[in-house]
Amino acid sequence: MAITLSPAVYEALIPTDPAAERAALAAEKRLEPIAALVERSVSLAGASGHTRRAYRTGIGLFLQYLEERWADVLPPTAAAVRPFAEARKEGRRTVWTYRPPAGILAKVTPADLLGFEAWLLERGDSTTTAEMRGYIARTLLAVAAADNVITPMHANELGIRPYKPKRKRHHKPVGRRLSPAEVKALREAVDVDTLKGKRDRAILDMMLYLGLRSEEVVAIRLSDFVQDLGRWWLEVCGKGGKTRKVKVHDTAFLSLAAWLEASGIGQVGEGDARVFMGVLKGGRLSDKPINTAVIRRLVAQYGHAAGLAPLKGKARLSPHDLRRTAARNAFDNGASLLLVQRMLGHASPQTTAHYIGIEETPDKTAVDFVRY
Repeated sequence: MAITLSPAVYEALIPTDPAAERAALAAEKRLEPIAALVERSVSLAGASGHTRRAYRTGIGLFLQYLEERWADVLPPTAAAVRPFAEARKEGRRTVWTYRPPAGILAKVTPADLLGFEAWLLERGDSTTTAEMRGYIARTLLAVAAADNVITPMHANELGIRPYKPKRKRHHKPVGRRLSPAEVKALREAVDVDTLKGKRDRAILDMMLYLGLRSEEVVAIRLSDFVQDLGRWWLEVCGKGGKTRKVKVHDTAFLSLAAWLEASGIGQVGEGDARVFMGVLKGGRLSDKPINTAVIRRLVAQYGHAAGLAPLKGKARLSPHDLRRTAARNAFDNGASLLLVQRMLGHASPQTTAHYIGIEETPDKTAVDFVRY
């Protein structure tokens, strides 16, 4: 519900900046009630009624937080649009009212974004819920950047990219995330009594338990493993030459150790040999390392053998499906969005949220924490 106020009241609330970039903002966008910007953000979030309610609540709480945080610096004229956001019950429904002009978002700082999730946790939100609502606040700011409510320079300071609507698909995306039962079936489809099977189980586990890309798996060398505080870590060089350290999951380490012992390649942390080499017919070790085509082929083959997907075509199981599975399972079992982002090596939390499917299930139940 929007509350109409005079332009003079709006102007008093919007911060001024002599910079030409900020001065060039479209005046009608800055003076527009934030309720209109909220509705654009909600409509872009998706068609699900549950998702729309989650977005309205998340944005309402973000505005309440900003009002509380800025209480000592708001001008007297701000009284005309306070409270910034208010919720009331209409039967079983919760209806939110948003009062400030959209231009109030030009006051948001990086510290405000960081403080919002901490504020939610203090109110009693779970870590998952707080991160989901932080993501919603960033979406609002991304839409504001796309609408020129905030400047490109300001958006960059906040770590926000202008929102770009997703292109409509004419077919369902082939990406998927495996259930715990499907992960078990996939791993059991590998015959670990053979040298090739030991290698393939270790390769699958690098993606299922560490969330690695196929190109990152083929590049692993023994020297990439380092010890820290009694645990093994893998130093990964990802896209764009960006490096990250990923803790080696116990299950993945056992698979890796079985392969290295059987192949005689060496021990983790010792030497510079490539870890995953080809296996010739007859079970002999090749002198050539594998490539990503080998990983794509073996993932599809085991996915088919486990009854999870066809052997060929767009619906076949892919290495990226295993990476998505690792991300979602970590998140469902309590890992924060930031921790999952670091594991995957994503530059943007929005990319990680897409992997996790955070917009698909914004609420959590005990069932979501079942582990495999």
